[in-house]
Amino acid sequence: MDLYYIDSPLKNVFIGFDYIIAIFILQIGLLFMRKWYKEAEKQSKNFIILGFSAYFILFSIGLFVVFFTMNYVLPGQEFNLLFTVSVFLRGLAGFVLAFALERTHQTIFRTRYFISLCLIGLLAAVPFILDSPFLYTILNMINFILLALPVGFTVYFIMNNFGVIRQKLIITIPGFLLLGFGLYLTTPRILDIIEAMAFSSQLILSSKFLTILGMVLILDGFSGFSFFLETQWQENMISLCIIDKTRMKSVYYKNFKGETGESNEIFAGGITGIETVIKQFTSSNEEIDVINLGSKLIILSHGEKIIVALVTKKNLPNARHILKELTRKFEFFFWDYLKYYESYNSILTQSEIFKPMEMLIRNLIKA
Repeated sequence: MDLYYIDSPLKNVFIGFDYIIAIFILQIGLLFMRKWYKEAEKQSKNFIILGFSAYFILFSIGLFVVFFTMNYVLPGQEFNLLFTVSVFLRGLAGFVLAFALERTHQTIFRTRYFISLCLIGLLAAVPFILDSPFLYTILNMINFILLALPVGFTVYFIMNNFGVIRQKLIITIPGFLLLGFGLYLTTPRILDIIEAMAFSSQLILSSKFLTILGMVLILDGFSGFSFFLETQWQENMISLCIIDKTRMKSVYYKNFKGETGESNEIFAGGITGIETVIKQFTSSNEEIDVINLGSKLIILSHGEKIIVALVTKKNLPNARHILKELTRKFEFFFWDYLKYYESYNSILTQSEIFKPMEMLIRNLIKA
């Protein structure tokens, strides 16, 4: 393998940027690890965030090693050893993330650990082809998987989240692409091409800035919310009740757990009663948006004509977004039916009125 050695007045600047990049990626991994540790204390069984944490930490250590081998003159055997170690660390990062995601989402991603096994196979071939022309093909395949894994699964999370959480996650996609593109520009073969150009130093420096910009976007996209809880927000939902404000009656009820819950009318009356008591004691006319029941919460969304109440384990941004959407769409599509709701004597007829509501909820909640 050819040794990449920068012969430029900016050499020390490039080396400094290399280690800043590795430290940035390590910081992202530690951010995930901190979140995992905090949630592990609450006995959360979510394995995804641990996979992301190990991915970024191992990836950063692998980059530390590869930057060291590329920026300093080393004997051939030592160079080959460290280069192989760096490839294994980065490949192991991809394997841990792939295994975590394939294990956690077996019913959704029916890959049957195919991605994990592919990475093991590619890594096993590296020591035997260090001086082979196939080496860079294998490395490019590993690097592609390393980029495609977090991008692909983040896209899945984007499609299953809403509001501010979706907007935050969308930011990470250009971040991953810039990170991958910037690192690709610093691979030995690409650098050989760049160094032959007139503005090689400027191009290399630009690639470092692109990489750092990508990591800033990733760090911003994954911060500010609990990745643990938001990726499993559907599991926190227990039941949903829509209450007619005028008559203080339940007009729609859905139990997400398939369990026998409170009577619809008792539930509706209990919520309105709690609101009345709280307003009396606080001398406030503001509408209540959360009722704490200890191990459960009732999150409320107030429309002009209805109250939508969600019984849930956690007060999450995704749940709040869903409530606002349900409130808006229910009033828009179904309020005319509510005017004549009590005139329907047939239970079947009453249920038929709001049958499209099931489809609306499935589209929003996928439950």
